[in-house]
Amino acid sequence: MKLKYLLFLLAASPFRLQAQSPAESDTTTDRYYNLKEVEIISDQLRRRNIVAPEMGRVTISPRQVKNIPTLFGEADVLKALQTQPGVSSGVEGFAGMYVRGGDNDENLYLLHNLPLYHINHLCGIFSSFNVATLDDVDFYKSSFPSNYGGRLSSITDIRLRESNFQELEGEASIGLLSGSVFVTAPIKKDKVAFSAGMRRSWLDIISAPTIAILNRLDKDKGSATIGRYAFTDLNLKLDYRVSDHISGYTHAFWGSDFMKLGSEHFSETNGTKDYSDKNVTSMRWGNWGISSGFDFRLRHQWTLSANAYFTSYDSNLGQDKDSYTISDGEKTTEYTHKNNKNGIYDLGFNFDAVKEFGKLFTLKTGTDYIFHHYKPERITMESNASDFSSHTLVPASIIEAHEASVYVDGTLHLGDHWAVQAGVRGVYYTSEGTSHFLPEPRAALRYAPSKDLSFKAGYSRMSQFVQQICNSYISLPTDSWQPIGSHWDPLTSDQVSLGVYGNLPAGFFYSVEGYYKWMHNLLEYKEGMSMFSPSAQWSDKLTVGEGTAYGVDISVQRNIGKVTGTVGYGLLWTDRRFAELNNGRPFPSKYDNRHKFNIVCTYRLNDRFEFNAGWTFMTGNLVTLALENYNGLVGAGFPEDLILNTNYDYGWGINYYSTRNNVRLPAYHRLDLGMNVYKTLKNGHQTIWNVGLYNAYSRMNPIAVVKQEMKVMNPTPDKRWNNKFQTMSIMPIIPSVSFTYKF
Repeated sequence: MKLKYLLFLLAASPFRLQAQSPAESDTTTDRYYNLKEVEIISDQLRRRNIVAPEMGRVTISPRQVKNIPTLFGEADVLKALQTQPGVSSGVEGFAGMYVRGGDNDENLYLLHNLPLYHINHLCGIFSSFNVATLDDVDFYKSSFPSNYGGRLSSITDIRLRESNFQELEGEASIGLLSGSVFVTAPIKKDKVAFSAGMRRSWLDIISAPTIAILNRLDKDKGSATIGRYAFTDLNLKLDYRVSDHISGYTHAFWGSDFMKLGSEHFSETNGTKDYSDKNVTSMRWGNWGISSGFDFRLRHQWTLSANAYFTSYDSNLGQDKDSYTISDGEKTTEYTHKNNKNGIYDLGFNFDAVKEFGKLFTLKTGTDYIFHHYKPERITMESNASDFSSHTLVPASIIEAHEASVYVDGTLHLGDHWAVQAGVRGVYYTSEGTSHFLPEPRAALRYAPSKDLSFKAGYSRMSQFVQQICNSYISLPTDSWQPIGSHWDPLTSDQVSLGVYGNLPAGFFYSVEGYYKWMHNLLEYKEGMSMFSPSAQWSDKLTVGEGTAYGVDISVQRNIGKVTGTVGYGLLWTDRRFAELNNGRPFPSKYDNRHKFNIVCTYRLNDRFEFNAGWTFMTGNLVTLALENYNGLVGAGFPEDLILNTNYDYGWGINYYSTRNNVRLPAYHRLDLGMNVYKTLKNGHQTIWNVGLYNAYSRMNPIAVVKQEMKVMNPTPDKRWNNKFQTMSIMPIIPSVSFTYKF
């Protein structure tokens, strides 16, 4: 009977499992001991749903991430977050995050206190987070605590697992496109321990012989394919315990991607190429950094923490066109090389203090400072073509900035029914002789008429000083990050939320949260501008506008028992308004996914077999298409400076765009299935086989619409053009298999 009550208390505890050695049984300690292969499923999330005044917070464990079927069987934190209501994924298969009407760059990612500017591999098909290294993930989309800032839409705070201070343990996994390994062990028991995790793709190893075979087969056709891709990410972490009340860590991260795609057309005479036309696009991007910190647990319920970090992000986009012709022994060469580099490095420090006054009141306060070094663009263009100068160079622009902030946040519980969380964050930002001071108030209120029901309201203001500008339908990792500098005001957002939260029988709990968000000082490219517009400065390329988003997020969850999972629904409206775009009229955001359903379910049959399923339905994305064409006015007697002159005037007409994002793609839906097979070996180690089906019923979801403009030969007055539209899909049913060995 005593054992039964002990297990009940452990399961109900919201804190981490702790233990004391016999030598320490008469002293108070916060020392943690790792218990291998022990999992305690608590009711923490269900109780927090009612008790805490916070709103819009989701906590995900590595096990939950692994139980969501994903593309190629790669467990992915961002794909797990995409299943949340209010979060749009963007283009199918990619790890985009568009939270409550915001853009992809408005999400802050913290990897154990290390900010990362880009967190995707393979242009977004995988994220850079190795699930084997993770402890838990806190995701915020409203009522942000005052210690977070710097982005408008969301905060993803990822904690790495603590190194094992007692013994060696780890795991190794192998999948279709990549492999990973994780190992942790003590350096000095109870004092110093390390952990290391690495992932590496072998798509380049697999594709190299395939491309070589295809090129050999296509050699007679005079064509060749150029392609290579590889990614690597590495996490190294050192944990140390100075005393029972002082602990610290040092963490290093490195992630890198390289992609090259292109083609070559040529002709040969006697095995020697006498003509070649090569077109290649290459992209290289990556993030690396190091963070270190200490935690001090003092008397009287005070906890202090101090952290420092350095993070660096760089990307390089190149477009190369090379051709040559050999005639009468003379070689004529033409080339055009374009290159765009951008990058950021930050040096930051932060200090936080937490004081608990029993269960009644918790006080948090702190300060941080960041030195930003931005390199928004360095465009190099070289060509010997007649319409280029011999060398065109846009020098690297460097912008330095200082960002300092201080915050205070308090949570007060007034009996069992009322609780309030309120705080303010003050941010001072200076760059290029221009300074901004922005107060960011935050507040959340909870009223619980019973132990299983609560009503909440919240407000938060966020600000952002850098934005990643995109001028294509798909956000690329090489899109430039542009700081506000002295040209623009900081991006800001104000969000209000109202919600109902409750607990249901059998371990279920639910949340219904409505919100309205205003976004200010958003940046977009002007019409006709892009990153490769070297004659224009950044201040001339971009225009400023506003945005709004509002909707409702509904979620029902169960995290205990054999059957667990989440059912989520999101209702969303989001639009933009720019004075210099769309004739100043409002237009919907391209990811205005009006309705979004997600069902994620896990069934644990027994200790060996586990089945997973996930179904997604989403209103289609929006695209901009010219649905009409018209005759030009060339030769009609109007002044030439008042008419649009185009070479296509008499071929298939001039495209007429009525408004931005005027066509909605068909609804998106797919079913993913997965199964895990566990086996415990005689030596205590464990193997896991994962088999999955992405898009199980092979729904070919359109990701874009292509307009085929066909010129009509010998046109008649009633048939001058022959324009057709064709949808493009890229993801059929995709099987996957992976193997994991844990020791």
